[in-house]
Order: sequence, then C-alpha cells, then structure tokens
Amino acid sequence: MKKKLLLLTVALLCAVGSWAYTGVEPAAGRTYFLYNVGANAYFVGTSGSYGTDGNIANATPVMVEASGSNFKLAFVDGGTTYRIAHEKGGKKPGSTSGVDFWWQASGLGYELRSKPDDYTRSMNANGDFPQSNSSPSNVTWQFISCDEVAETHYVTSANGWEKVSSVSALQTNPQDYFFAIFSANAPGLILDATTSNTSNPYKPHYKTATDPLSSSQYLFEMDNCGNGLALKSTAIDKYFANSSGNPWNYEATKTSVDADCEISLTLADGVYTINT
Repeated sequence: MKKKLLLLTVALLCAVGSWAYTGVEPAAGRTYFLYNVGANAYFVGTSGSYGTDGNIANATPVMVEASGSNFKLAFVDGGTTYRIAHEKGGKKPGSTSGVDFWWQASGLGYELRSKPDDYTRSMNANGDFPQSNSSPSNVTWQFISCDEVAETHYVTSANGWEKVSSVSALQTNPQDYFFAIFSANAPGLILDATTSNTSNPYKPHYKTATDPLSSSQYLFEMDNCGNGLALKSTAIDKYFANSSGNPWNYEATKTSVDADCEISLTLADGVYTINT
C-alpha cells in the first residue's frame, strides 16, 4: 500500500470547483483559461472543434504566442499543438499554424480580433468568427491565469498530497509513494499514461488536469536504478526506457528495471527536468 502521493514538477492542478477568478492582461509565453463573459463559460478546444463549457475543470489551457506585433493562441490536444484558426467566419479546427490575433478591450475583458479577409472578426463563445459589423454576441473574453487557478486548487498534505521539494526526497524510499506529473511548460496539463494515444500506444501524453486519484493512468511509481531512478506507469505496469531511442516510450516488455530505464532529475525554480 502506498503511503502518499507526491506532486512532481510545478503542480498546477485545475480541479473541479468554483472560484472568483480575476481576468488579467494577456502576455506572450503565458498560459490562460479563456472565459467568455456573456456565456459564463470557458473555452474548450480539440483537434475537431472549438466551443465552451461552464466548468473550468473541462476548460482547455491556452498558450499566448508572440507572432510579430500580434499573437497566436495555442492549445494541446492528444499530444499535438493546435492554434486557433478560422476562414471567412467559420471554424477551422485542426490547424497547427493558426491565425494572428490582437486584443481589443471590451467591457470586462477583451475581444479576440483577427482579420483574415476584408472584415475584422472576433471569436464568439461558439468558436465562430462572424463579421464585426454583424453585431455578434458573446465576443468578450477574460484571460484567467492558470497560475491563479492552480493556487486555488492545490491539494494539501491533509488530503494525502505533498509537493516534492528536493531531488533527494525523490531518492529516499521512492517505493513508498505514488507520483503525479504536471507540465511546467503548459500549466493545467497532467501526464496521462494510458494507451489511448493511438499514434503510439506506449507514448504518454498530456491532458487537461484532473484529480490524479481518479484513475491509475495519472499515477507513476519510481524505483532506485543505478545512480538514478526509474519511472513506471501504474496503469500499464511498465517502465520508461531509452532502448527504443525515444525516452518517452514505454517498452512493451519492460516490466523490470535495467540500465535502459535509468533517468536523473534536476530541479531549478521549482521545476524538474527529467534526463535520460
């Protein structure tokens, strides 16, 4: 029986719940949830569609990327990065290049404006881009910092959680713990070790954060291995290994530790880097 669950990397957990969040001015390189003021709902993006959901736990974290004097809005679905795009007022899901946006202050937030043709367009809650002269509704969005959401939803040691504060803590009796791994580059994402990634059934991928205790697919174990550690999926019961040339693959036969499994971890500014 494992005794504790440790949070590895910057544990930006966006759990189910409600909170009075504060809209902020967006900045390139930061990750946000987009909240539509009129629809009282959060942006949800997949490779196939854009829309909204009233529960922030189902929202899609969106990264603001600099693009010349404008910006692009990127999100991750199934391990692939997509950028919000459109053509002549319609949705254009599945784009990896996206379109350029700029922000126009609008009441309690901003309009997400773009000009792909003769008309300036603003994204509404349906993920559509009607012409600006057609008086579209629900075009005002707030940028909710993922950091702020995380701070309101950190689970505490009283609930059986503990953030990992040092590498030495990882190496001391790692068999006594489960680990949950959250992305530091795209806050709001948790590592998922299921085989649902059809492009490579043994390649873990990130998904929108949820409660790690809800399924073993979000839980990992560690073993001491030579001068480092070995990381194993609880759900698949296999180790990460480097023998395939890709350190983020599980080996189908890797049910015990050998030299191919060895990883090391470095910690800087609260973020761990996993090295093979």
